[in-house]
Amino acid sequence: MILASLLVTVVTANAQDIWGTSNSLHVFMDLTGLSDTQNVYIEQHKPTPLNPPVVTPTKPWDGGDGNGAIAGYCSVVHVSVDDIRIYYDTFGTYGRFLCVAVSKDNGTTWTKPALGLVSFEGDNGTNIILPPNGTDKGFEPGMVFMDDNPDCLPQEKFKAVMSWNGGATMFASADGFKFTPMNMEPLLKGSDTQDVVFYDKMANNNSGAYVYYGRSHLRGGQNITCAQAMGTSSVSEPGRSVNHFVIGKNVTNWPVHSADTPGYTIFNTDTVDPPCIDIYTSVATPLGDAYFLFPMMYNHFTLIQSQGRGNDGLLEARMAVSRNGHNVSYVSREPFYARGMGHNRKNNTGIFEGDFNAASTAVARGMVHLDEKTLMFGFGSQYTHGGYVGFSHQGGPLLSGLQTLELRKHGFVSVSTSKSNIKGTIMSSYFILPKCEGTQLQMDLNVESAIGLGLTVQLWDMKQNLLAVSDLFTGNEVSWAVTWNIPSGNTSKVWVNKGCAYEYPGPADKCGEGDGYMYCNKTSDCLLPGEKIPGTCHGIHVECTGGICAAPNITGGESCGHYETQKQMTPIGSNLLDIPVEVRNNPMMWQIDMYNSKLYTTQFTCN
Repeated sequence: MILASLLVTVVTANAQDIWGTSNSLHVFMDLTGLSDTQNVYIEQHKPTPLNPPVVTPTKPWDGGDGNGAIAGYCSVVHVSVDDIRIYYDTFGTYGRFLCVAVSKDNGTTWTKPALGLVSFEGDNGTNIILPPNGTDKGFEPGMVFMDDNPDCLPQEKFKAVMSWNGGATMFASADGFKFTPMNMEPLLKGSDTQDVVFYDKMANNNSGAYVYYGRSHLRGGQNITCAQAMGTSSVSEPGRSVNHFVIGKNVTNWPVHSADTPGYTIFNTDTVDPPCIDIYTSVATPLGDAYFLFPMMYNHFTLIQSQGRGNDGLLEARMAVSRNGHNVSYVSREPFYARGMGHNRKNNTGIFEGDFNAASTAVARGMVHLDEKTLMFGFGSQYTHGGYVGFSHQGGPLLSGLQTLELRKHGFVSVSTSKSNIKGTIMSSYFILPKCEGTQLQMDLNVESAIGLGLTVQLWDMKQNLLAVSDLFTGNEVSWAVTWNIPSGNTSKVWVNKGCAYEYPGPADKCGEGDGYMYCNKTSDCLLPGEKIPGTCHGIHVECTGGICAAPNITGGESCGHYETQKQMTPIGSNLLDIPVEVRNNPMMWQIDMYNSKLYTTQFTCN
């Protein structure tokens, strides 16, 4: 039954953009596009970290000699079905490099290819790709990405943004290994973080543009300062935030040239956050019609906590979401990728011993979507922010690396039922089904539903006429093609709420409120749908006795129920194009009723 509180009776542009576009993945990170909900909430899901780490220091140029470590500015690119690459950051006494590790088996095993691009101490067989020729020039890794711009030149299919030669620099490559600078003068100065650039198909009202996410330096909205909270002035005050702007169609023509240009900060700490944290990186990544950020939060130490080292503290990754790329919020402030077990190494500043990620965690920028799961990769180290990377430490070697983070495919957030065994309902705003030039239009749901009453989908028109109802779903699929039944035009009367009279409150020979005795002319009239024998009352056959269906010679054994008129339904499978054209070309809405279920994404797929 359609919810009585539904008030929206027109097709809005927003709803049509969301539900009326084929092959567009909708992520349920908020209630956008919905007209009503009952007994549901938005739930955030954490990945499962897989051990052991898949990339660790093993080479003299990536910390394998104990002279450095893998660091936090990493990115992952899913090049093809048999080519996943992690571009990993390494920092030590040798300087700073961006190296690459490659997997040909969906992230199970990894190799460090000998590329011969940048030599290290006479060794030409390194996996270093940047900076060019190993020339540092203040090099700080940003990220590598495959360019989704339809006008991208083949020789520039891979792009990278790095801090080099005084500021943000764009690099291009045909193969993702050999990169050359696209600009020699810095495009932006003062970011001092992992810069993020990508081609955003949703930017500029879905016309597409390159966009930038980086760091500005604004104090957050906490009510008190870190010094006030800790009772000492011997602390570096938080002051890092996230900025964002649209670059445009030309990736080397940036409209903003200073990280602290006023008006571009989009995300910062607030009154809910502890007073000693700020936001170190953004790791902004689009998914479907949403944006996910995995900010690395920096918790500042006092000089006492850091054993005298300034600008020190712990790092840990959260998750934030946005529908438009610039209004950012949390579903939960709990860590998305929590630090591992560990504690400060006694008398040794900047080190937490224990798990490899006891002091710091970050999320590598980029996602790998496989058939049933999404992979991300988490950086971790035993170094705190102010640790002396690459210097010898009393107490043994220090650990760092990247481990696989595994989630359900696209399973970062869901709209979930809030009460066990209580129906949850979500309803879309009105829309018109997407135009489809193919032969198959289907509604795909990424959903898990516990056994029991499951989940059903209904389509309604603006006059609240039922257009189609799905089969009952009680499974767990990342892409369930909804199968439909449509009214055939005929109606029938069926008995519902079957029961024995004495099971209802009140006198023994009365049926429940709204129900009545089941009247009959013959015993076969007492046959209920799905039964091969007449109805029963606690195992005793119910017969037509004195004009009502009752158990013979048992007081209060009458069958109770009421008639409900139902339309006969005809199954049509999953193809919505089998709904008559005069029906599907008019405004409609969908309603999903679910029990003990989680709905992650939906899309209308045209094939």
